[in-house]
Formats: sequence, structure tokens, C-alpha cells
Amino acid sequence: MTTEYRALFDARGSRYNLANRLFPGARRQEAAGMLAHLALPADARWLDVGAGGGFLAARAPEGSVPVGCDESAAFVSEATGYALRAVADYTRLPFSDGTFDAAACLAVLHHAEDPARVIAEMIRVTRRGGRAGVGDVAAGAKASRFLNGFVNAHTETGHAGRFQGDALDFLGAADSPGRCAVPWEMVFASAAAA
Repeated sequence: MTTEYRALFDARGSRYNLANRLFPGARRQEAAGMLAHLALPADARWLDVGAGGGFLAARAPEGSVPVGCDESAAFVSEATGYALRAVADYTRLPFSDGTFDAAACLAVLHHAEDPARVIAEMIRVTRRGGRAGVGDVAAGAKASRFLNGFVNAHTETGHAGRFQGDALDFLGAADSPGRCAVPWEMVFASAAAA
């Protein structure tokens, strides 16, 4: 089955990765917000759900062991910085329960048909006491209007993100919600894996 995310990034993943290479500082605060929110120890083995071209791995703490997972083989094929790259449906991650110290998902869930299932899988593969964190553009933020307005109207692939009002909409009761004052008006939340 081809998901909306896979179809979108099979078509435009290379251009997205090129933009991140040409303008490496454009989303620096966003990545820093996610990584700070996860508070990864230096030796953490962690999963990046929606890894794309390796945006988070390039900024991860030295000594950590990032594993990248993306639904689009074309998108993740250019990724560097991962100990392992996997292509899989986010609602059926190909890892055993408790494999990772943490799991991150940055600016992906607004493309997911079932964000709750993606989060459930992230929590499943995170060890007891580890952290699963999401960050995404907030509904009503200037960035959501830009993406669903300008990008939708002016690219062949369009953009029809399903933005949430708060990261808590994705995680339910989270133990450390927070907003990060970055240009994209991201919301972050995480939950400890039980």
C-alpha cells in the first residue's frame, strides 16, 4: 500500500533534501528543539521516524546511535549519519518492542493518515522509561497556512497537511508538553514509554 507520505516524498524527497543541504540553518532551531526535548544521552540508540535525508541525525549528540526509518525509499536513500536505514510503514515499524532508548518524529505526523497508530508504534519500540517525542507545525500557525496555501498551490505535488492544535492532540496525556519558539511555530510533546 502506498501512503500519502510515501507518494509525496517519492516525488519530492530529493528536492527537499537538496533544500536542507543548501540552507542547513533554515530548520536548525526545529531540530534543536526536538533533540533538547528528547534529552538524548550521548550513547542513546534512537529511532528517527520520518528520517528523510538525515536532518536530525546530522544534529544528534556525538556518540548517539541514530536509526533512520522512512516510508519513502527515494527520500531516505540520500540519508547519511544513520547506523541503519529502514524503509517501512510507520504504523508497522520493523523493530522489536523496546529496541530504542528514544524515538523522534519531526514534521511528519501532519502527513500521517493515522497519527495515533504511528505514535503507538513509536512507544512500542521505545524501551521502558525511554522517551517518544513528536514535533510538528501547529494548526493555525503561519507555517501551516504557508504549506497548505502557497506550497499546495505552487508545487506539482501540493500539500494537504492535517495539522493538530497541540502536540497533545497526538500523544494524549503527555508528561512534558512544550512549545518551541522557532520560525515554524512547532509544538513538541513526549511520553515516557511504560
